[in-house]
Amino acid sequence: MKSLLPQQNMQRDQALIFDPDKGFLQLTVVRITISVICIVALLVSAFIASNMPLILDLSGDGFNYAVAQFKVPIGILTVSIPLLALLAANHRSEQTKKQMMLTLSQIERTDFQIKIVQGQNTFSNYFKHFEEFDKRFKGKVGDTEMHVRSPHRLHHFLFPKSRHGNLEISGDAISIAEDAATAFIRLCKRFKYEDHWSSSALKIDKKVQALVDNFKIFQGSRTGTQMLADGDSFILTGGKLASFLVHNILIFRYIDEILSFDEKYLTPPNLKHLVDLDMSKIPYDYHGGKTFLPFDIEEVLGISNPDKP
Repeated sequence: MKSLLPQQNMQRDQALIFDPDKGFLQLTVVRITISVICIVALLVSAFIASNMPLILDLSGDGFNYAVAQFKVPIGILTVSIPLLALLAANHRSEQTKKQMMLTLSQIERTDFQIKIVQGQNTFSNYFKHFEEFDKRFKGKVGDTEMHVRSPHRLHHFLFPKSRHGNLEISGDAISIAEDAATAFIRLCKRFKYEDHWSSSALKIDKKVQALVDNFKIFQGSRTGTQMLADGDSFILTGGKLASFLVHNILIFRYIDEILSFDEKYLTPPNLKHLVDLDMSKIPYDYHGGKTFLPFDIEEVLGISNPDKP
């Protein structure tokens, strides 16, 4: 760092001597140079004139004689030409340097202004995006239907890079929904049998409630039968397995609707099975009063070559 200081001082002094904001003939160094050369030439001429007899002769011979006698002061004046050219070159160099600095400064200001505009546009796009999201999914006061409890938190969860201008939905959010749908279908495969159906229903309830928490969903009032399974309890919505499954499938459909806020979103396979499901195929038994009726979820979903549970 210290080795750069002399060079920096030299550059600063040169910029002061050859001030780019002044005209060439306004520079002090130019005026001093011209004055010194002229004074030296006049002194030499005066010295020559005082030591030799001079007669006024306006003929060609007279001018030739004068040139021969005063060739030294004329030579001194001639020296000023390359010297002034050198000074002019330095002056132009300083002017060019300053012009480049001004250009770079202008570029930096332009870049800064562009960044400000881009930042304003990014914030405006983010705010508008969240405003539309909030308007679409936020429930009204007293609303008992399914809606988002905290649109701001859910928006940040779904679009974590939206503040930086990236309005693409998070792949993690889609994976969470698809994994839950996959688990839901896998657990439903056990409803082909009478044994331990409540244990599978409990696991479904825990999976879906975790999904509800992730997506900040208010699912309305859950009325039904309090069930016990594996030492834990859950609410069998509507008092029947069919009502319970319909309620949970509606949650999956609502989550798919939330995810579809991103126009580029494509519903993943297992979640699409639930979204497209004809729920009238889920067996109800209102007359018999049974809580559980065995059924084949693979047949209901129309899944070919299903995985084993």
